[in-house]
Amino acid sequence: RRRQSRGRATGDGGAMGIKGLPEVLKPYLIPVEVSRHRGKRAAVDAYSWLHKGMYGCAYDLGVKNHYWKQQRRDPPYVRYCVHRAQMLRHFGVTPVIVFDGDRLPAKGGEEKERRDRRAECMRKGHEKMAVGDKDGAAFFFAQGLDVTPAMAHELIAALKREGFEFVVAPYEADAQIAALAQLGGGGKGGVDVVFTEDSDLVAYGCPTVLFKLDKHGAAMELNVADVLAGPPESAFRGREDAQSQAREETAEETATRAEKKADADAGAGDDAPIATTASGRASRGKKQAAAAKKKRPAKGAPLDFSGWCLTRFLELCVLSGCDFLPNVPSIGIKRAHALMCAHGSAAATLAALRAEKKVPIPEAYEAGFRRAFWTFRHARVYDPSQKRLRPLTPLPEELAAPGAETAFLGAHVEDAVAVEVAEGRLDPISRKPFVVPPSPQKQRGW
Repeated sequence: RRRQSRGRATGDGGAMGIKGLPEVLKPYLIPVEVSRHRGKRAAVDAYSWLHKGMYGCAYDLGVKNHYWKQQRRDPPYVRYCVHRAQMLRHFGVTPVIVFDGDRLPAKGGEEKERRDRRAECMRKGHEKMAVGDKDGAAFFFAQGLDVTPAMAHELIAALKREGFEFVVAPYEADAQIAALAQLGGGGKGGVDVVFTEDSDLVAYGCPTVLFKLDKHGAAMELNVADVLAGPPESAFRGREDAQSQAREETAEETATRAEKKADADAGAGDDAPIATTASGRASRGKKQAAAAKKKRPAKGAPLDFSGWCLTRFLELCVLSGCDFLPNVPSIGIKRAHALMCAHGSAAATLAALRAEKKVPIPEAYEAGFRRAFWTFRHARVYDPSQKRLRPLTPLPEELAAPGAETAFLGAHVEDAVAVEVAEGRLDPISRKPFVVPPSPQKQRGW
C-alpha cells in the first residue's frame, strides 16, 4: 500500500472531535494538579503531544532543515514529548503513551478535507517564505504540518531508551485509550486517567479525562460521572450572577427610557399623562423590565445531562457531528440536546425531523449514524494480554452475524502483525519494518 501520513494535523483549521462538545463541557471542568493522581497510571494521546511539539520547529520542518540530525540529538518534537512524560513520572504518575495506527475507512471524507487544508496552508507558507516573511511562513507551516509514522517512531525509539511504556493502536488511538481505561489501573494493565486535547475520549466513555496539561503539571479535569449527574452548582451560581446583573442593567436602562418619555410627554401639553414622581417612573421601569425578562430566554445555561446514560450521550455526540459523520444541517449540539430531551433518543429525533420535513436530512443518514455509533462503541483495539485485536465492546447481533459488513471498523489484522505494530516494530500503515534511528543520549530528567 501507498505510504501516507496519519491524518491528524498540528493545526489544520478543522477542529477534531465532537462538534461543539468542548464548549458544552466547560462548566464541568475543574482545575487540578497532576500530583493528585500520584500512584496512578495515565494514558496519553501521543499525537496530541507531537502536534504541540512541532509548533516550536514548524519553520525548520517546513523547509526541511533537520539540524538535529547533524547534532545527533532527538528532534524538538520528540524532546517535548519526553519532557512531558518525565514530568508525569516526576509527579508519581506512570504514563502509557498511545499512538495512532492505520486509518479507518469511516474517516475517509474527513481525512481528505484535512489533507486539502494542510496542503493549502503549506502552499501559503512557501509563498511567505519566498518573500522573506519567516514568521508568516512558520505560522502557515504550523497549520499545515502533519505527524508521520516516521516521526512517531522517532518518539517510540526515545520512549524505549527512556524506559516509558507505550502501545501503537491498530487504528484510532482514542479507541485504544478507551480500552485501557476499561481495564483500569493497578495490576490490570490498564489506566486510571487519560490525557488528551480531543473531546472524542469523552464520547468513548473514559471516566476521567484531563485536558490542557501545561509544563508545570496543571490541567483541567473532567469526570464523566459529574456530567451525567447534572450541571454543577457553580455553573448555576455563575449564571444567576450574570442574569442578576443583566436584570439590573435592563431595569436601569428601561427606567431611563421611561423617564425620558415622561419628560417628553410633559412637554406635549396638559392632557398628556405624566409621571409626577421619581418613584412612579421607577415603578413603570420595573414593570417594563419584568416584561422584557419574560420574553428573553436564559442564556449561558449549561446543558443538563441528569438522567442520561453513556449510550444516550454517545448518540448525542454522533448526532452533533463527529469525525465519522457530519451533523444534519442546522442541528448543532445544543439543538440536538433539546431535541433528544424532547424525543428520548437519536432514532426518535431523526424520525420526528423527517416527519416535520423542516430540516433536510441526507438520504441514508440513519445508516451512516448507526455505522458511526458502532465505530465508537465497537472499534478494533489491541489486547496486550491476549496479543490480538478485539472489539472495544462485544459486537451486536447485526455485526456478529456471518457475512455482516464490518469493514468500516477497519480490516482484520493477523495476530502476529498486530503484535509487531503494537510494539512499534512495524509501520502501522505500510506494515513494513521501521528503520531503527540512531539513539542519541538520554534526555536530562524533568
